[in-house]
Amino acid sequence: MDTAQWQAFARQFAQLSHRQRLASGDLLRTSAPQAAAITLIEQTAQAQLHCPACLS
Repeated sequence: MDTAQWQAFARQFAQLSHRQRLASGDLLRTSAPQAAAITLIEQTAQAQLHCPACLS
């Protein structure tokens, strides 16, 4: 994703629950943040977030 896509994606995190935000923060601090973001969406928040990298 380019910078604008990452920024738009990050703005959506306010919609998540506190627990989901904590889990997503942990995932995004890993060595592969884009893969972690995709994992987060697939496992936790797919219905709540739109991610261009996931084609959702």
